[in-house]
Amino acid sequence: MVYRFTFHSALVRGIVLLLWFGLIWALAWVSSRHFLVRTFADERMVYSREVLQLALARLPNSPRLHKRMAETNLLPTIAEAEPDYAQAGQHALHALQLTPRHGGYWHLLALAQEGQGLTAEAEQSLWQAAALAPADSQINWALANVLVRGDKVDESALYFRRAASLSAALYPLAFDTLWQAGGRKTELLESICTSPVGRVSLAQYLAEQKLYAECATIFQSFDATTLVAVTPLPQVSQTLAQLFEARQFAVARQIWLRLQPDATGTKSGALWDGGFENPTPLVLPHFAWALRDSNYARVGYDDGVHRSGRYSLKLLFTGRDSTTLQGEVQQRLALEPGRRYRFEAYVKSEGHVTTEGPRLVIGVRGKPFAQAPPLASGTWDWQLVAFEFVAPATDEAVFFDIVRTPKLAYDEPTKGVLWFDDLKLIAAEN
Repeated sequence: MVYRFTFHSALVRGIVLLLWFGLIWALAWVSSRHFLVRTFADERMVYSREVLQLALARLPNSPRLHKRMAETNLLPTIAEAEPDYAQAGQHALHALQLTPRHGGYWHLLALAQEGQGLTAEAEQSLWQAAALAPADSQINWALANVLVRGDKVDESALYFRRAASLSAALYPLAFDTLWQAGGRKTELLESICTSPVGRVSLAQYLAEQKLYAECATIFQSFDATTLVAVTPLPQVSQTLAQLFEARQFAVARQIWLRLQPDATGTKSGALWDGGFENPTPLVLPHFAWALRDSNYARVGYDDGVHRSGRYSLKLLFTGRDSTTLQGEVQQRLALEPGRRYRFEAYVKSEGHVTTEGPRLVIGVRGKPFAQAPPLASGTWDWQLVAFEFVAPATDEAVFFDIVRTPKLAYDEPTKGVLWFDDLKLIAAEN
């Protein structure tokens, strides 16, 4: 009995060991297979077609390896200077036979077919790809472009819209393609914009095409919530920069005003915030006050002295000789050439000592074409300073500024404080 028990025990142990080693071998085989697939399918690594062919000989039923082989045949490398579209197509078909509902494999097949001049077949493959992977921007982009090349521009708009909504960087390219192929129709471009980002991108594109009124109309169509959302987008500041470069200052200011959250700044006519009620820096400062300190003066908002509202602008002289002011208090303007304007400002002084006071001026490149008389010395309460002028015909940027230029190389120090409030620049009747 002891002998039989020992024999059977040894047999059981042997079977268990065989099963154990078999399991280990199977796991090792599976692991090595997955290791090979992961290694050769890794797009960060570059392999020659010969090396990938050896891997496929070992694992002929791996769709990922066929995909990698198709990609390698589509793209020239150092080792293989020319694409092999026929081979790429064969491997893409192998991958699809193994995994027929993979949109990416249909996309690869379409690329191989296009390379062989099989445009109709490529279009059909991309229809399949787009149906299986509707959220893939590259597939939608490829289908849209194939449709354009097949003179199916209207059909392509849906897929340009999908592609650009998934990747906003595609909007400018989509606009340009549709603009050229679709007969320069703005409504076709508008049809692919389903988001505020898309519409702002369209505004930028229209500015590039010199369609300035259409560009401004897009911003006029936004509601208040959308305006807050789009203001920080880089496309907005880029659009304004393009308008500045084209000397379209009036259109730029129209758009800029639309983007401002506080309408109180618009009550000063062609000036923004003449009452200095918006001390917080704006996201887009293009037509807002530009204030800076200098060696001759300190500039800032004052909530303790004001004619109306909550703030005034305070200009504190540092008491240096030969005081020179230019650029400490500036605002970019957009004036209608040939239009008559009236400028008004209220000024208050305390201890102002000067041989000749600063002037409130409107000019181009630091050269005034309209200005008030010099501000007088002394201490005085709020006084109205006003002048009228006709805006010149110029394509240069026009600025309001507070300027003082010494008449001699040396003059006595300028001292004291000036406050400014309730500035207006109103278009008058000619």
